[in-house]
Amino acid sequence: MDRATALLAAPAVVGPADGLDPHALLPLYLADGLLEAVEWANDGVGSDEAACMWLAALRWHRTVTGAFPPGAPEPLTRMIDDELAALRPTADGADPALLTVISRVDMGTPQRPQHDDGAAGWALLCATVPGLLPHVTPGTRRKLAVDAAALVAPRSAFDAAAVLGPAVFEMLAAPDPLGALRELGEQAPEDGTGARLRTAVSAAAGHSSAADAASSHTAGDERMLAAALCGAVHGTAALGDGWERRPGAAVVLAAAERWRRLVFAA
Repeated sequence: MDRATALLAAPAVVGPADGLDPHALLPLYLADGLLEAVEWANDGVGSDEAACMWLAALRWHRTVTGAFPPGAPEPLTRMIDDELAALRPTADGADPALLTVISRVDMGTPQRPQHDDGAAGWALLCATVPGLLPHVTPGTRRKLAVDAAALVAPRSAFDAAAVLGPAVFEMLAAPDPLGALRELGEQAPEDGTGARLRTAVSAAAGHSSAADAASSHTAGDERMLAAALCGAVHGTAALGDGWERRPGAAVVLAAAERWRRLVFAA
């Protein structure tokens, strides 16, 4: 769980020291969406994991903008919403393309992807989240990673997302997480999103600090992906001294504990 915690915490750690980067909250919300699906399953009720992640993304939109997108579903508040609302995050500095694509009434799916550029840069950060799931097949993680990418990006991001989701689980579970990370770089597809993935892998493999891994990049999505992968390999040691005192850290720790209790103990 130390590496899983760091995977979720690292994007916020490389954000502004005095506030919450809205982009860093999106993986937390998608993880909470998957957690809701697990809760339903534990109660013997089936659910659509992709839809749960989409509804969580809509809740993210409300948290950072103050409102759900017009005409979109309005899912019920969950614990993470109250915890993050108390920190007063805002959409200041948020990628307009990401806000636009999540503002759409229809959910993006692999069968009906977003038909423009979408927010392809953030697709890979979203695709890390299904890698948290144990007790499912690599094929399930692959499918859910593509589902997560399809929420924000066009089809061009799907091949890299399909490789990333299962690889994240290998990093979290393997005795040699750095070897699993390097193998991910070798598996990345030869396209634009694959190039982004290889660049993030190279940065994460070359540093034991999430901040140092992020410093190799200027684009926000690449910084956060490199930091997340570094956290998945090195655990919370990659986050630096005092990370628990940063805004949002308590929410990450609470989310990781809920995952440990409900998912890893299943």
